[in-house]
Amino acid sequence: MALYRNARAVAQVITTATFNYEFPVGGYYVANTELTPYVASGLLESVADSYESTTGAVLATRTPRSSDVSLLTLDTKLDQIEHIVEDEIDHHFHNRERWRGQRIGQTAVSWAADSLTPFRAISGNNAYGADPGDEAFVLGSADTPIISGMTLFDFHRLLIITQSVITVYKLRVIWGTGTMAVAIAAGQFTESMVISNSALGIVAGGSPSEIMMPRVACGTQVWIQAWNATNNATIDFLIGLHEYAQ
Repeated sequence: MALYRNARAVAQVITTATFNYEFPVGGYYVANTELTPYVASGLLESVADSYESTTGAVLATRTPRSSDVSLLTLDTKLDQIEHIVEDEIDHHFHNRERWRGQRIGQTAVSWAADSLTPFRAISGNNAYGADPGDEAFVLGSADTPIISGMTLFDFHRLLIITQSVITVYKLRVIWGTGTMAVAIAAGQFTESMVISNSALGIVAGGSPSEIMMPRVACGTQVWIQAWNATNNATIDFLIGLHEYAQ
């Protein structure tokens, strides 16, 4: 019977008390002889024929098993997961994106602006740049929310404008409310690999690179470090972010 082909369908006929349920097969109602295999397999504990005089349908009376409650819980969790996934997709992909460049004359709390001036990160010698100013100060504590009423954001995309060498870069996106060093020590960063050749007109394929990071509270600071095989290699970029009400 199609009704019993998956966990969700099974859970749809589960209850904590004996009840009558019509079991359709191919558009017809069946007697308990059709349900006997499910008793033998343990899916149903017991069944008994009864007759509904109004509709003429054969009904099956069943006694729930002790595991039925856990099946109900499973179905509830499946529904919850389904809604969570739908909400995540809807919020992340059907959202308003905002792009930012570097603020000219950065302050202690504001590092970004609505501009086309790129940020710059500078590499170390086959390592992340560690000299003062090698990191790009991307989002200060006063730079989010951009949209009034939003409480969370994620740095979603990065567009390379130019780079000084045409070899691969590893970028580390760091977020935190204290210093960059404290955030790194706490593991509050994500990494992305990028490469382009602006001399040939190939800049990250001409499209922004996707960045993966969790949503963080508005007011959280963001820095970006660069790693290249060449010491003091530079990479210039703009950033795109999503904001959320919750």
